[in-house]
Amino acid sequence: MDALIETFHLDVKLIIAQMVNFAIVAIVLWFAAVKPLLKVMTERTNTIEKGLADAKSAQAQVEEAGAAYESALQQARREADDLLATASTKSQQERAEAIAKTKTEVERIVKAGKDQLAAEKLAMISSAQRDLLDLVLAVVHKTLGEGMSKEIDRKVIDRALRSLETADKHKKS
Repeated sequence: MDALIETFHLDVKLIIAQMVNFAIVAIVLWFAAVKPLLKVMTERTNTIEKGLADAKSAQAQVEEAGAAYESALQQARREADDLLATASTKSQQERAEAIAKTKTEVERIVKAGKDQLAAEKLAMISSAQRDLLDLVLAVVHKTLGEGMSKEIDRKVIDRALRSLETADKHKKS
């Protein structure tokens, strides 16, 4: 063993000191960065899952509205057939008005549902971007100390958000 240490010029004390330093750095990183990051990521995951559940609920409402539309459409057709058998031209006009009203209402409901889903999606994306930037800022503060001012931090965050919003708009185009 001594021959091995002497051959490679190993300093056992130095190796032990490096292992202790490494352990200290690993513990500090765990408590200062990884643990808070995992907590924020878990919270964000829960928020996103709730948003997805809400989106599914909204989708179910849209499907219910579609089923109501179909039901109303079938009922209007039956009524129209009965009226055609017994009524005159006036009954044909009433049928057309009922179908148009039903279709307009369903289109309004579907459009409102889609608009709500799009607004919720944009709000979730914006919230996620802000949370991520706040998390990055917190990590930078913990890593660099108090060297940067909050005003500079806010300017950097605002610039990054504008950049992300511009990139998001270009993706949608």
